[in-house]
Amino acid sequence: MKKIAKLSLVAAVAVAGFTTANAQPLEEAIKNVDVSGSVVYRYNDYSNDVVGGESAQTNNYKIGANLSSKVNDDLKFNSRFIVGNSANAGFAQLGNTANTLDNNTSDLADTDTNAEVSVSHVNFAYTGIKNTTVTAGKQGLATPWTVAIDSDGNEQTGTGILAMTTVGPVTLAGAYFNQTNLDQSGDNVALFNAVSPLTGESEEGDEDIATVGAITTLGPVTLDAWYLDAQDRFDSYTV
Repeated sequence: MKKIAKLSLVAAVAVAGFTTANAQPLEEAIKNVDVSGSVVYRYNDYSNDVVGGESAQTNNYKIGANLSSKVNDDLKFNSRFIVGNSANAGFAQLGNTANTLDNNTSDLADTDTNAEVSVSHVNFAYTGIKNTTVTAGKQGLATPWTVAIDSDGNEQTGTGILAMTTVGPVTLAGAYFNQTNLDQSGDNVALFNAVSPLTGESEEGDEDIATVGAITTLGPVTLDAWYLDAQDRFDSYTV
């Protein structure tokens, strides 16, 4: 019994020492976390005056929370959490009702279920090269064709790498993504959710996306030029 008591005392001291040793680093880690975001609720009431048209009432919710933490002087971790629609990072429409005007029938499209929680950004930003930032991982598609972050709408994301460097008055950008959510989110969903003419199978957001751009500021005017290539889809230019 004495031996067991002695071992228990040693174990208790060891646990206490471990807890004390790790309390301060955890506290410091929390201090280094930056939190930002937005909360939006929107009630929509649609009514179609055309005979045979429909009306609908929708409750729309979206919470976007950004968390970033400094790993060291050259590396930063970034993440974004969405409470809403996990496919397009947009609103969750809950408790929707649709009423057909011509026969006064009512159809409950969805009950008041819970919104989905998803992680839309998980990446690391490296700044160890002068005037350069390299972001690798799951991130927003920050291009003229897409919306990387939107408190009030859909967001386009992809997994890949983005590099931006400033040379004098010009900022150069280059990015490559091997997976995106463009088949679910954006203005050209149908284009990225097509059937392959070679395999006959559905191609859902797996097309490679590559883009390069140049941005400069001349007095009050900002000029930028971009080129984007979507694998087996299109090439696009914008100035």
